[in-house]
Amino acid sequence: MKKCLKIFCLFGMIIFIIIFFSACKKENEKIEVPKEKIIIKLGVPKAPPTLPLLRVIDSKALGENYDFQIEFWDSPEVLIGMVQSNQCDYFASPLTVTANLYNKGLGVRLTNIASWGGGSVLSTNKNIKDWKDLKGKTIYMTLKSTPDDVFTHYFLNRAGFKEGIDYEMIYSPMAEATNMMISGKVEIAMNIEPNISTILSKNPNVTEVINIGDEWKKLHDGNSLPGAGLITTVKFAEEHPDLVIKIEEEYAKALKWVIENPSEAALLGEKILEIKKESLEKAIPNMELKYVGAENAKEVLDPYYKAILDFDKKMIGGKIPDEKLYFKK
Repeated sequence: MKKCLKIFCLFGMIIFIIIFFSACKKENEKIEVPKEKIIIKLGVPKAPPTLPLLRVIDSKALGENYDFQIEFWDSPEVLIGMVQSNQCDYFASPLTVTANLYNKGLGVRLTNIASWGGGSVLSTNKNIKDWKDLKGKTIYMTLKSTPDDVFTHYFLNRAGFKEGIDYEMIYSPMAEATNMMISGKVEIAMNIEPNISTILSKNPNVTEVINIGDEWKKLHDGNSLPGAGLITTVKFAEEHPDLVIKIEEEYAKALKWVIENPSEAALLGEKILEIKKESLEKAIPNMELKYVGAENAKEVLDPYYKAILDFDKKMIGGKIPDEKLYFKK
């Protein structure tokens, strides 16, 4: 009898242990270990292509498991340095700089074209109406080596002018050139939105005399001039291909939202980009924002890069980028 009792007690203990550990296992299964957040580092200018990214961030379009870290660049030289040092995963980049980065072997992939058209030549001189009227003049230029710089030289060259002989070009920080134009200290300057809208609203003596995007359309059957887009690093694209696809989908939606909601987009831009809401709101309708994904970008960019290559091949790193520049889904 005692032997049976011992066996029964032992059996009971085994059953208890099994039940206890099963309960513990089920309880542990209920506890979800939070995934580590992925930080996406962005290298962007305080300019139009950044607005959709701000919308993606603000709306948490990628979900709670993703955070963004923003680093600003204010010149192509700074942008190139950021790419060289692997400082960020994604960049908003002028397309001239994108070609240079790729042709120098710096491991980038273009994911979209987002900003089109171009800047404008502004002047307080009412007699300036065309390129030929710029002979003998000094032009203040913002953002060296960007498409606006490249194509200002391109069109002046087509007009038969040579820099240093027929005109002078002075490179100036964007904020400085903008303020000098507002104060009337500069007669002629090339600038971009939203600075153009700001200048025109604050100095009634300034006129927009030549629009780079319109000049390009005259030569290319009305097709828009590509300006800037997004690039990512080869490393990020290879490690997170599905995430790149998701970012592109959400960026395209966000760009559409910016166009349709200029007031709200301007408010968002004022907070992060430190550009006055009024200026941004006026500028957004004048910004040629349109999403073209990497899969359709090469056919658009080949004639663009060909025009630059024929003019000065150094501006895009010596050759037209091949198909490996473009991110493939």
